Amino acid sequence: MQAEEHAGRPPLDLAWLDALLGGSPAGVAVFDGDLRYVYVNPALERINGVPAAAHLGRTIGEVLPDVDVRLDVMRRVLADGRPRDLTTSGRTWADSAVERRYWRGACHRLQEGGLMVIAQEITATQNEREELLRARSYLTLLDNAAVSIGTTLDAGATCQELADFVVPVMADVAVVEMIPEEDVRTRREPPPGVLRLRRAGVATVPELADPVARFGGPGTDIDYQEDAAVPRCLAADEPVIENLYGDEQLGRSAPTPERVGAYRAIGLHSAVA
Repeated sequence: MQAEEHAGRPPLDLAWLDALLGGSPAGVAVFDGDLRYVYVNPALERINGVPAAAHLGRTIGEVLPDVDVRLDVMRRVLADGRPRDLTTSGRTWADSAVERRYWRGACHRLQEGGLMVIAQEITATQNEREELLRARSYLTLLDNAAVSIGTTLDAGATCQELADFVVPVMADVAVVEMIPEEDVRTRREPPPGVLRLRRAGVATVPELADPVARFGGPGTDIDYQEDAAVPRCLAADEPVIENLYGDEQLGRSAPTPERVGAYRAIGLHSAVA
């Protein structure tokens, strides 16, 4: 797509440029000294999901508001003429199955003035790299768990090791609780509809150690209301994830309604049972 020359712009043979780059599978754009589009090839039209004519005379931000662009890099190329690479990401107007796409671009200053950017999409490569990093992170966690949990045959020590393992890698606070195994003659029965567990391990980040200590340490009996997160987890035999944005949600997830104010005071906003 060609644009007519604007007043004061250095001459640029766009017809020749289109003949050279129009069939390129890479996206190509030419910008003027104010970083406004002068030329867009068909490949970039498809990438951006915007007709070439709708680019011309506009900035990247005006055409693609949801794409992060290193304008500082582009301006440095304009200033000193040294080619540079850059990586951009975001969403264009083109349909895409992924939420965030990635492109690698090369910036070159033109002798006639202005800037040329040649971009290639690298979304698949970037996603694969992120997936590999996640997989490595999971393997590292498993390796650490294997050497730090279950170092003794003592159940209480193992529960504490499990809580220590979770903090701070996955949470700010972790508790491990067990169904009490006491002689039926000495066991204090919970009220009807209440689940009673015995706290066996507690770990917190340092700044929460004192507030969390008020909720009870190892050896404390914890009574859960029937619709709290922990009884629901046990009943469903699957994890319960809670995003606690309001007191109603927090009251439903907490062991007892009285805990809502204390949980809110320490900034609890999400939990997994």
